[in-house]
Amino acid sequence: MNRSFRQLLPLLLVMGWSSAAHAVDIRVSAFGDVTAGITAGDPANAEDAANFDKYGDDIWPVNTNSGVGTMGTDFIMLADLTNNLTWLGEINFQALRDSSTEYEADVERFLVDYRVNQALNIQTGLFFTPIGLYNRFLYSRAWLVNSIQIPDMFEEELNFAPSHTSGIMVHGGFFAGGSNTINYAVSVGNGRHDVPDETTYARDATPFSETAGLVELLVPGFKTSRVGVSGWTDTIETFKIDDYNVTVDVGDPVGFEEVRLRDVGFNPFVSLETRYVSLFGEYVFSHMTDLEGNLPEDSYDYHGAMAELSFHVARRKVHPYVRFDMTKLPEDGGGPFLSLRGLGGNDIHRVWVPETTNLLLGAAYDAHKHARLKAEYGYFMNGPRPMHAITTQVAYGF
Repeated sequence: MNRSFRQLLPLLLVMGWSSAAHAVDIRVSAFGDVTAGITAGDPANAEDAANFDKYGDDIWPVNTNSGVGTMGTDFIMLADLTNNLTWLGEINFQALRDSSTEYEADVERFLVDYRVNQALNIQTGLFFTPIGLYNRFLYSRAWLVNSIQIPDMFEEELNFAPSHTSGIMVHGGFFAGGSNTINYAVSVGNGRHDVPDETTYARDATPFSETAGLVELLVPGFKTSRVGVSGWTDTIETFKIDDYNVTVDVGDPVGFEEVRLRDVGFNPFVSLETRYVSLFGEYVFSHMTDLEGNLPEDSYDYHGAMAELSFHVARRKVHPYVRFDMTKLPEDGGGPFLSLRGLGGNDIHRVWVPETTNLLLGAAYDAHKHARLKAEYGYFMNGPRPMHAITTQVAYGF
């Protein structure tokens, strides 16, 4: 049994006991999937494949769908403690998204939300950053979206854009004429750690270093359409690692220079829903500035984009779609920060992170109100993945 899972068992038991003792109803939702796929062909980019084989952090890029696997199951628990105070806990039991065969238990959200009125709500704890659209529905995505391949742009284990924070968020909505609504959210909390795929959940040396915000227009219809813009700023403290074969002990980094980066991100998004056609798209831009002046460049930029066009036919139970993804990273495999990874304990090192360009064609079928069946062909035009992939998936939610 996974160590993290054993540690969570007492918590889950206490939650269940408290619910009965204090007569607080806990509502549980779950999302998950089972995925099977094959890959074929030469690497999309032979040079990328050689670099990844030599300096990547695994034998496969994350979310290479080969064989039968599962992303795990995500459980969301809600309890109304009072008429205005809600507790939410989200735990994800997931298979690691690389060549590992291990499962792990991750706490994704633990928060309380106090409702003053529709325009003002205060949330504190661990939560998803108010960035974009895909990021805010991180673990229900297999159920809510048509396509299968997780975009590198919002892959949590790459964390090109900060996905989580521990802090305080103010959010709400205002009527904007008719039945339209303008939603907003502003959060202040702990930022990313000294490596991009780790968030500082407690005891941040520079607390409340990350600020994120979002404004979106919601237009009701067959489904709710939304257009919005979000962004963030963060101060990142890490170490300068130029060589892929070097490991830094951050507890005793003798001989290594500290690096401070100011990260400013911008993320517009759109989701247009009609009875017969849907369009979903996001763009991410991140600009990292060297605050210490000890890096080769003054600044480093990252770009990411995804767009999906889907159709709803056969009584809106079948959804054929086409999707395009792209990421463009700083040179040298991710730049001075996005290429860093933890090795356990205090050790960090540098890996080579590939860019991605791919086209997806597929269809989703709503077989049941709790189950979606999907089939997808992927054509990869850049990066170390094989050029062709065929993937199927059963996604469920309740």
